Amino acid sequence: MNLANFTTIMEMKLVKNAHKDWRNEQPAALLLKLLDEVEELTTEMEKPLTNVNATLLECADIANFAFMIAARLYAMQIAEARADKETKVEPLHKGPVAQPWTVEEASKHVMRPSLSEILRARYLESEE
Repeated sequence: MNLANFTTIMEMKLVKNAHKDWRNEQPAALLLKLLDEVEELTTEMEKPLTNVNATLLECADIANFAFMIAARLYAMQIAEARADKETKVEPLHKGPVAQPWTVEEASKHVMRPSLSEILRARYLESEE
């Protein structure tokens, strides 16, 4: 597996799911979907390595959601810059591209266990 192979799988999955329009979703909603995909990957990795393709597809889903989040944050910054002629859009490689969640937005997600908590619990279950 190399990067070119992996990005081909990512693109295949994006094309397959093109009917699910993500371009207007909030980044926080996409993040929750990414975390769901991480849980699916964790489930796949607990199985014997008989179907590596299923695991690769889950990895591509995670990468695609990360891409969607980045694309939405950047699009939001561009839209904000167009609305405010004084704002300059920073190049992608220089720092964050969006404001952090407000306290109200963050509080909606506080009760969700962190990824490390989920993985730790699964690891401990497998050790028993």
